[in-house]
Amino acid sequence: DIFDFFMFADAFGDAVSKLSAAGDLPKKAGRLHLQSASNGDGLELSLQAAEMSLSGYDMVLEYDASAFRFVGVSDVESAMDEGGASLLLSREGGPGRVRIAASRVAEAAGVQGLLARLQFEPLRPEAEGMFRISRAVVRRQDGFADAAPSTW
Repeated sequence: DIFDFFMFADAFGDAVSKLSAAGDLPKKAGRLHLQSASNGDGLELSLQAAEMSLSGYDMVLEYDASAFRFVGVSDVESAMDEGGASLLLSREGGPGRVRIAASRVAEAAGVQGLLARLQFEPLRPEAEGMFRISRAVVRRQDGFADAAPSTW
């Protein structure tokens, strides 16, 4: 699961004999939010972390698949990738759902700000739709937590 992924990222490059999973999650860790911008290719959503310093996240974004097509995700210019110390994974989870997870590796410090850019293509010129973070878990220096989601 995602907790195993985070533990792998923490131990990347080190010899590890035993790690244990985190206990109960605090209810709120901060906020993940989306910012949008139209560009010549479609719509770009910027995933941002606010009010928290994190070293990993796992989130599910839901969108209107009748109006938009998911093109891809990038961590270019991401705070997570400072110094090339980041792993980014994404997977479409069916129509209208995409899951994105990223983690800083080894002893990389927590960050906030831009995490990733998601590109969507409208299926028609006048396309309108809702984009919503339906689930998010973040990894902070003091453990794991749920993050407050946002809708755009």
